[in-house]
Amino acid sequence: MDIPREPTQQSSSLEQTSQETSALVEQAAVRLDEMLTRVVILNLVTVPEGAQMTVDGCVRGRSPLLHTVFLEPGRHVIQADLKGYMPTRHVIETTAGETLGLTVELRPSRTEVLPHEGRTEKQTLPVERRIVESLER
Repeated sequence: MDIPREPTQQSSSLEQTSQETSALVEQAAVRLDEMLTRVVILNLVTVPEGAQMTVDGCVRGRSPLLHTVFLEPGRHVIQADLKGYMPTRHVIETTAGETLGLTVELRPSRTEVLPHEGRTEKQTLPVERRIVESLER
């Protein structure tokens, strides 16, 4: 005949640890949500891909970045450099709690013009830089 046993101290301890862990996870989620309202989330992409991305003078990696960039609210300088393309530099103004997706279209460093009216030499023209898309949440 089996006699019902009292829960062992070990199983009770495991339940308590599990509850404590759940409470800590909930607290962390609340704190994370609070922190995200104080920062700016920036996702950077270039066309074409592969450009070295710099934010406020700090290299963040090659486009497309596989991680999100978190910034303090305010003014930031975004740079994109890729061999064969004009370097780009953009200044953005950000607000706490916003999520920005920034796609920068890179322009070739030189544009060849076909010979015209008897000219046979190649000419190079400066190419304009521009931001293609800036999304706000």
